[in-house]
Amino acid sequence: MQRPRVAIIGAGIFGVSCALELGKWCDVIVYEQNDEIMRGGTYGNQYRHHYGYHYPRSSETVRQCQEAEKDFMAVWGKAIIRDFPAYYAIAKHDSKVSAEEFMDFCKEHRLPHDIEYPDSEFLNREEVSVCIKTAEPVYDYARLRAMAADFLNQNQNIKIRTGHEVVGAVVEEESNIKKLLVKYRGETLEGSFDYAVNAMYANHNLFGNWFGFPVSPLEFRLKELVVVDLPRKTPIAVTIMDGSFVTLVPMGVPGQFTLGDVARSIHDTRISSGGIPWSVEERRRPSRFEEMKKNNPRFIPIVKEARYIQSIFSVLPVRPNSNSTDARLTAITNHGRGCWSVFEGKIITCVTAAEEVGRQMLAQQKK
Repeated sequence: MQRPRVAIIGAGIFGVSCALELGKWCDVIVYEQNDEIMRGGTYGNQYRHHYGYHYPRSSETVRQCQEAEKDFMAVWGKAIIRDFPAYYAIAKHDSKVSAEEFMDFCKEHRLPHDIEYPDSEFLNREEVSVCIKTAEPVYDYARLRAMAADFLNQNQNIKIRTGHEVVGAVVEEESNIKKLLVKYRGETLEGSFDYAVNAMYANHNLFGNWFGFPVSPLEFRLKELVVVDLPRKTPIAVTIMDGSFVTLVPMGVPGQFTLGDVARSIHDTRISSGGIPWSVEERRRPSRFEEMKKNNPRFIPIVKEARYIQSIFSVLPVRPNSNSTDARLTAITNHGRGCWSVFEGKIITCVTAAEEVGRQMLAQQKK
């Protein structure tokens, strides 16, 4: 029996996870418009391995992360960095969640913690009402990406096509074959497949536009993630919540951290039913690091000693009107006709999502 041919569009962590799952019984081609895998949303991320502490207004997000962790660890566990403290603090003023509500939330979801504060250089206790110490880890982006490349190279049923931008697609009426139009080095190529999986992140809605499937408008946020070097090399994570506050998360390199600042990290927002609403040129913005460095010591004093390394600009699509809950849910859509979309929430859910796409595809294959 001929193996099914599957196209996956997007080689971020969700696309790669889908490829690894489907490559067990399908011939898979992964199309990625960048010249390397995992250079989109997977790269422009805080690298936090979410247990749920970050989402006190969305129990659904917490449960989804908790339920997905075992699957994630089975595949990507060696990319996880542990053995450092991760602190979550509730701001005294303008927080959307009170200290009492946050503590009740941790208890409800059985999130292990101790009430404890880091050294004063990492948290100004005068600005927070409570702080907890957790064991929430991070993933090492460089290690994760290296693992992905190794896994893909080891599976002869998977082919990666970097530098290939999918620009259109149709379903043939009689055969139900999915035909993709792909730009590569100035040429337009064509590929034919039994199944197609949309693992694009910022360009999520393009898939539906090509095939004529219904799409919902998304809110796009042009986000700056700043990478800094601190004089303290011991890893520590500190997050002040819940609203327009700040976070500092360690990376795989000693002394390097990602710095997030909700009020300043988001440069622009737009609503669109299509793809990325800014051109490449429009996405090039001056860094707001100096503003962050000036304002963030109010919460995390050591930020005033931060040395700027680089800014990573990425486009973050979210469901409109999600500010009240801050929900970040992964959703799988079976469009019918052998087409699926994965709308990506937290990275921890990538393997569970891939397995669900595989289950649905196998069920359709057996009909």
